[in-house]
Amino acid sequence: MHDDAAVAAWRPVLDDLTARLAATVEDVRAGREPGDAWHPPAGLPPLPERLRAEAEQLLDAQQELSRHLAAMRDDVRGRLTSARSAQRFAAPGRTKQAAARYVDLDA
Repeated sequence: MHDDAAVAAWRPVLDDLTARLAATVEDVRAGREPGDAWHPPAGLPPLPERLRAEAEQLLDAQQELSRHLAAMRDDVRGRLTSARSAQRFAAPGRTKQAAARYVDLDA
């Protein structure tokens, strides 16, 4: 496939990925569930060399978002573990309604 045809095939794919990444970052910042998963279109030619830098930047940004989401997940997991531990150490005989409702997990 000629380079121009390969660029024409890849351009909408990279544009879509860039838009999806921006939307996902905005969803995460707003506390919303990210959108649908992306599936690569079938039959794409090899990535043209002149689009490689753009694709690598996009990949770097996706990997950074992935690391951020993993850190958020780990933080939530740690907070849930702390909250469960605090529940186990509630005074015997106290009902859930009588137990403390707020725990400062950052203290």
